[in-house]
Amino acid sequence: MRLAALLAALLVLPVGARAAQPDFLAALPPVAVAQAFADSYGRAVLREFGAILQESADPACLRAKGLEPAALAAFGEELLVRRGQAWIDMMFEFIDAAKAEREFRRLGGDNALEDLRQAAADPIVRELREIGRPAQLDNLVDRVIEEFDRFVLLNRIGLARPLSPYATGSDLMAESRAEPSEDAVEAFAEANQTPALLRFRELVETMGKAMAAATDQERLLRHGPGRSFPGADAELKAHCIE
Repeated sequence: MRLAALLAALLVLPVGARAAQPDFLAALPPVAVAQAFADSYGRAVLREFGAILQESADPACLRAKGLEPAALAAFGEELLVRRGQAWIDMMFEFIDAAKAEREFRRLGGDNALEDLRQAAADPIVRELREIGRPAQLDNLVDRVIEEFDRFVLLNRIGLARPLSPYATGSDLMAESRAEPSEDAVEAFAEANQTPALLRFRELVETMGKAMAAATDQERLLRHGPGRSFPGADAELKAHCIE
């Protein structure tokens, strides 16, 4: 996996306290779902979701409940952010944090965590991370909405169309900065192969391997995307979407 995409996949902030997270994740500034949806691509996706909700809702039900388009859009925004973060939090329940820490040290060395902190503070690495920030934000938005689309499909919820632009080929694809940002990260990393950056890249890859090794894949598969947003179907129904 490319460095920017790997960082985007790893550095997500769980806000719930239901499950522990490995210490190495805290060594780099994570992203909450609300931050991703507050940025430009996230805002564009939320506008599209508001339009989808309006097209999908039963007009008579909307009139009876006095739900105006602005209220429906506000509900959709709050739903995606809240349920998206809850899904991220839930994913940490499938990860054994202590096992991930052990695997990180085994693969990266006894000083891996301190090396990661030092590398992350290096000016070149900080510049690389700033270049990759748009990819981090926009890839998180995509992760949430793609999982939401799967939840909608498996639960037979009557939305007019999928939300993810990669499912529909909509113009929203052009709004995402993920690919250009990832390309810029790779170009910058290629041109700045300092010891700190090379160690950082090595440790980020190690983080990914440690997280994979510590994930209970059987439990994760049993969970399935149909259960990723429990209760969202009832909330949509309450807003006139069956």
